[in-house]
Amino acid sequence: MNRSSRQDTPYHQCARIFLRGMASLLQGMFESVDNALFEMAEKADSNALQTHYFDGMRQVRKTRSSVENEILKSLRASLISYQKDGGNSSTSSAPEISEDSLSLVEEAELEESLAISEMVAKGENRLSRPLFAIGQRLGEALNRTPPDDETNPLGPASICNALRQSGPLFEVELPVLLVIYKLFDRKVLEQLDGLYQQVNDRFVQDGVMPQLQRSLPSAGRGTPPPMPGGQAAGAADAPPADNPDVASPEEPGYAEAQVMGEDADDERIMHSILSLLSARRQRIPATDITGSAVGSASAIAQTQQLLNALSVLQNTAPTEAAASADVKTLLLSEMDRLDGAGTQASSDDEDTIDLVAMLFDFILSDENLPQPMQVLLSRLQIPYIKVALIDRQLFASRGHPARRLLDTLADLALGWTAEADRGNRLYDFMTGVVDRVINDFDDDLDLFDELRQELNTYVAKRQKRAQVAEKRTTEATEGKQRLQQARRTAARVIEEHLADQELPRIVEEILNKPWANVMVLTCLRHGEDSSQFAEAVGFVEQMVWSVAPKSDAAEVAKLQKVLPGLSAQLRAGLEMVAYHEDDVKDVFKNLKKLYQSMLDKQFREKVELAADEPPPSTMSLPAAVAPVQLPISGAAELSDGVFDDLDNEPEPVPLEQLEAALRSQVESLEPGTWFQFSTEDGGVQRAKLSWKSPITGNYLFVDQKGIKLADKPVAELAQELASGEAIALETVPLFDRALEAIAERLQETPAETES
Repeated sequence: MNRSSRQDTPYHQCARIFLRGMASLLQGMFESVDNALFEMAEKADSNALQTHYFDGMRQVRKTRSSVENEILKSLRASLISYQKDGGNSSTSSAPEISEDSLSLVEEAELEESLAISEMVAKGENRLSRPLFAIGQRLGEALNRTPPDDETNPLGPASICNALRQSGPLFEVELPVLLVIYKLFDRKVLEQLDGLYQQVNDRFVQDGVMPQLQRSLPSAGRGTPPPMPGGQAAGAADAPPADNPDVASPEEPGYAEAQVMGEDADDERIMHSILSLLSARRQRIPATDITGSAVGSASAIAQTQQLLNALSVLQNTAPTEAAASADVKTLLLSEMDRLDGAGTQASSDDEDTIDLVAMLFDFILSDENLPQPMQVLLSRLQIPYIKVALIDRQLFASRGHPARRLLDTLADLALGWTAEADRGNRLYDFMTGVVDRVINDFDDDLDLFDELRQELNTYVAKRQKRAQVAEKRTTEATEGKQRLQQARRTAARVIEEHLADQELPRIVEEILNKPWANVMVLTCLRHGEDSSQFAEAVGFVEQMVWSVAPKSDAAEVAKLQKVLPGLSAQLRAGLEMVAYHEDDVKDVFKNLKKLYQSMLDKQFREKVELAADEPPPSTMSLPAAVAPVQLPISGAAELSDGVFDDLDNEPEPVPLEQLEAALRSQVESLEPGTWFQFSTEDGGVQRAKLSWKSPITGNYLFVDQKGIKLADKPVAELAQELASGEAIALETVPLFDRALEAIAERLQETPAETES
C-alpha cells in the first residue's frame, strides 16, 4: 500500500474532518474571548480590574495563533498515539492537585483543575451516545479495542487536555484563564454535536459499522430510549421504524451503549425492579395513577400530558405536598383539571412515577441523612418525576446529571448538623440549589450539571478550610498524646528508681519536678530509645546512688569523681527547662550543703561541689531555651507538677485485649467514615473519623468544619458500636443504596401496591 492509500483510510479521513472542525470551532471561540474580555473590562468597577482585563485581552491577541496551533498539534498527537498503541501513552486531562497546601500556586492549580474536570464530565455526559458510536467505529477501523472516555482521541478529555497543555502559552492570570475556559466550554465543547455527526456519517459512508446508529439522541433531548422490559414513554412520539438515526433495542451496539462500566450493575438492578413492577401489575386490577380501579374505556395519557401537569404542580404545589409520598394523587387531580376526568397513565409511565416515589420514600427514611436534610431533598420529588419521564436513563446511568446532583447533595448532607452549621450557611446554600431546580427546571438537563458545578466549587472551598482545621486538630491531638506518653515514660522510670528509697527532700523534688520535665522533653525530641534519653535515665540512677550512705573510702572517692559530671548534667537540664539562674544557684547551694553534711557525718571529710564554674556537660542536650517550646503542635508547656494528673487518666486498653469480633470491627474502620453518636441528652451527633492514633490507639472524630468533637479510646468506641450508641454511616452513593432498597422492598411484597 502506498503512502497516499494509507492516508485515505476511514480513520485518517475522519481524523481530518475532526481536526478541520476543531480549527473552525477554535477560531470562533477566540473571537468570543476578545469580545468577552472587552465587555468585562468595560463593566469593571475599578481601574485596576479594568487594566487587568485589558492586559489579558492584549495578551490573548498576541498568543492566539500559537495557542491554536498548540491545541491542534496536541490533538493530532493524540490521534497518532491512538493509531499506534490505542492511546495508552496519552497523558491525563486532569493531573492530581494536592489540596493540603494553601500556596497561591496550588490555589490556581486547584481552580484550573476543577474547571477542566467539570468541562470534561459535562461534555462526556451530554455527548455520551455519539461518543460511544465514534469509539466503537474507531476500534473497528483500526482493529483494536474501542477507546474509553479518557483515551478517545476525539473525546472531551483529549480536547480539554490539549487546552490545558496550551494554557501556559497564554501567559495570563487565573481569572482571565477561567474566562477562556468557560468560553471554550460554551463555544467548543457545546458545539461538538455537529462535528461528531460528521465523523459518524463519514464512518458510515466508508462502511464502518453502518448498522450502528449514526447519532444517538443526547440525554434529555429527543425520544427517551426504551428501558429494558418496557417501551419508550409516549408511544405516539416514537420514531418510525425506518428512521436510520435512532437505534432500536435489538440493533447491535445499543445494549453496549447503555451498559458500560459500573452502569452494568444498575442495569441489572433495573431489570429486576422492572420485572417486579410488571409482576405486581399483573397481580392487581388495572388502576389509574392513584391506584383506583378503572375500566377499559379509560383514556391513556401521553407522557407530555403528565409533564404538563407536573410543571403546574412544580410551581404551585405547597412545599409539604411536593415532598409527600402521595404526589400521584396531586398529579391525578391536576390532570383531571387540565385534560378531563378518568385519565389513566401508561404502564411504563406509572412504573416510572412509582419508582421515583419509592426513591423519595427511601430518602425520607434514610438514616444517612439528618431529618432536616431528608425534608429538604424530598422537595425535589416532582422535578425528578419529570426528569425520569423525559430521560429513562436516570436510574440506569450513574453519569446522569440529575442523579449526580442528588448524590452530591446527599454526600454533603451526610455530616451536616445544626451545631456545626451555625448561621445555616451550608443549609441555605443547599436550599438555594433545591429552589433553583424547582423554579428553573423545565426540560433542559444541563441545569443539573450547572448546579452541580456550582455546588462542587462551593464544596471545594469549604473542604479546603475544613482540611486545614482538621490537620491542625490532628496535630494538636497527636502532640498531646505524645506528651502524655512521654510523661508516662518519665514517671515510670523515676518511680522504678525511687521505689523503696528514702531520699533527701531536695533530691526527690529535683527528680520529680525539674528533672522529670527534662526527661519528658528529651523523650519528645529524641525518643525513648535514644542515647540522650538513656543519659537522662543515667542521671537519675547516679543521683539516687550519690545520696545513698557510703560504706568506705573507695565509695567516697567514687562520689568525688562522679559529682562534677552530675553537676554539669543537672545545670544543663535546668537550663533546658528554663530554670531561672537564681533558682539554679539555690539548687546547687542546697545540694552542696546536703553532700557536705552527709560526708561530715560519715567520714569527717569535706567534699567540694563545683557550683560556680561547672565543667563541660557530659549530656548531649539542646541549648537552654526560655520559655520552653515543645516540638509537637498542641502540646502544653511543661510544669512543675508534670505527673500531678496522671493518676486521673486511665491507661489505654490494648486492642489485643478486646473480643475478636469487636477488634475486627474497629480495625476495619477507615478515616473519612462518618458516624452518628447518641448523646446523653437523647440527641444525636455526627462526626467523621479523622485519625487513628498509633500512640494510644484512640480514634479522633471531627465535625464538617474539621473541629474536634471526640477522642475516643478504642475500647469505648467498640462498646458504643456493639450497643448501637455509635453507628457507622454508609459511604455508598444515595442512588445506589436506594435502588438496592427498592429491589428488596419489591421482592418482599411483590403483590402489594406501593404508595
